[in-house]
Amino acid sequence: MLTESFVAATLATSTKSNISSTLKDVGIVLHGFQPQNTIRHGFKKSSTKPNCLAISTTHIFAAQADRAVVLIYNREKGNQEATVPFPERITSLRFVGESSGFLVLGTEGGRLVLWEVASGRQAMSTASHLQPVSCLSVLPGNTFILSGSSDSNVHIWSLPQLVSFSQPQSLSSHGTPPNAPVRTFSNHRSGITALACGHSRPLTNFAVSVSSDGTCYVWSTAECQVLRTILFDSASQCLAVDPADRALYSGHEDGTVQSFDFYNESKITRNSHTSVASNPVHLDTKDSWSPASSEVGSAQCLTLSYDGTILLSGHSSGRILSWDIAKHRVQKVVTDLGNSVTNIAMQRPEGLPIKRPGIEVKTVVKPKPELSSSSNHIGTSGIPADYSLQVQITPQPPLGLLTAPNETDNDTNTNNSFHSLLTNPTFPKSLIDEAILDLTFPPSSDQNSSQQQTSTYDISFSDEPPQDPSSSSKITALQSRIALLEENLNIYVSAAERSRARRLARMERRDEFGRKKREAYLEAVKKGGDADGDGDLAMREWESRERSVDRESDEVELGEEVYADV
Repeated sequence: MLTESFVAATLATSTKSNISSTLKDVGIVLHGFQPQNTIRHGFKKSSTKPNCLAISTTHIFAAQADRAVVLIYNREKGNQEATVPFPERITSLRFVGESSGFLVLGTEGGRLVLWEVASGRQAMSTASHLQPVSCLSVLPGNTFILSGSSDSNVHIWSLPQLVSFSQPQSLSSHGTPPNAPVRTFSNHRSGITALACGHSRPLTNFAVSVSSDGTCYVWSTAECQVLRTILFDSASQCLAVDPADRALYSGHEDGTVQSFDFYNESKITRNSHTSVASNPVHLDTKDSWSPASSEVGSAQCLTLSYDGTILLSGHSSGRILSWDIAKHRVQKVVTDLGNSVTNIAMQRPEGLPIKRPGIEVKTVVKPKPELSSSSNHIGTSGIPADYSLQVQITPQPPLGLLTAPNETDNDTNTNNSFHSLLTNPTFPKSLIDEAILDLTFPPSSDQNSSQQQTSTYDISFSDEPPQDPSSSSKITALQSRIALLEENLNIYVSAAERSRARRLARMERRDEFGRKKREAYLEAVKKGGDADGDGDLAMREWESRERSVDRESDEVELGEEVYADV
């Protein structure tokens, strides 16, 4: 059974006395969403600001609002695993990868810190932002990172370039250090409050950024050019993009949620590409969805369900609302966490046949400053001598588990072989070894005959001539026989269609004669004739016609049976 859940984090600022005992001191909640709406687990002693929560498949990372530390929670064990201090306060978090990836930290000083959780290695970027990094986003493929700041700029960073061991000592051809951003989007005039990305490839993807003045830009990540300009009536604090890149959703200070349809033709200006980008779009009243009560507070975070039909919003009052996207209204109040909900993230549904990574990080390795420098290395690779990964190799489920349960092991092996042929860059070694073995030890005559029988259906797809002349004659005879059978089959199908048409015509004629017979009977009754149903002359005429139709039907069916026997 498929189950869907989400993770929500709160900021401990409320003094409510009606908080349940289950949520006391709980700062992060793993909450079930479908089919059961219940709290599954709570992690205590955490207080996070917006964009300060990151989730991997094995751990949860929370940057604290009042301290320059990151708390690490183990999802499997359900407890706090470690507390990691940093020299400056962390203002945003994002995890790149499944389990053994990088934790990207945006600092108060305007730089990025990339922490490899499997080794403890750290990589630093330049302090390209003049103010704290307020939000982070990662493009699909995990190759580029977007960072927004209160200085109104959005930088695009190359992840492989930042974490590379062999960093060049000199500046690039453009006069920038290797750990500097590769592109910058600088159209905003106030601080960036939220970032979101589409789900396409880097060369064709787009990003959405919104600032504190309510200006929202949809822009190309490859060229940093504005594609659309949207003006919100109130400041937006969070964004969410539809899984199919059909629409954009934004949460606002007044508690409303506004939607923008990318494919709404009424909002598209067809004059030129420049006019579409420069002309700002004002959303209609129908695009603004209001909660039932203003007591829910401002919308702090948004997330979408796996199928993109339900939107969840976390509010400053502690409530999490569920919005029906099709009906543009609140569906229900999912839960009330008591404190301001600052982060919410929908998790991948459990129960889907998804291939998982081959390694997992069971215990996070704390940052090691000695790995940040490449002075202690072997050779010219720049890799430190004591660099190591602490991961656990996880067994991969066979591909047969993704198929129907009644399939045989032979089918599973066939699927595995076919999958290896598709995924290998060259011919697999097992396939080459099998071919060499067949050439070295050719099969016997009995095996040849069995192979000819099993390969009957592949005759038309084989372009190579057979080596044995007798096999060639047999194949030719089989092809002639198949052609004759196909010709007979076509003749039989045509005859069956003609027979069906004749039968329908006879049925219509017989129904017509029956109707005439009943009319003749009623006419005889009106005239006072012999209307006992047996000897009326008018009825006998139509009955004789019905019998003639029946005789015709019997003769035709007999002829068709004889033809079928032939």
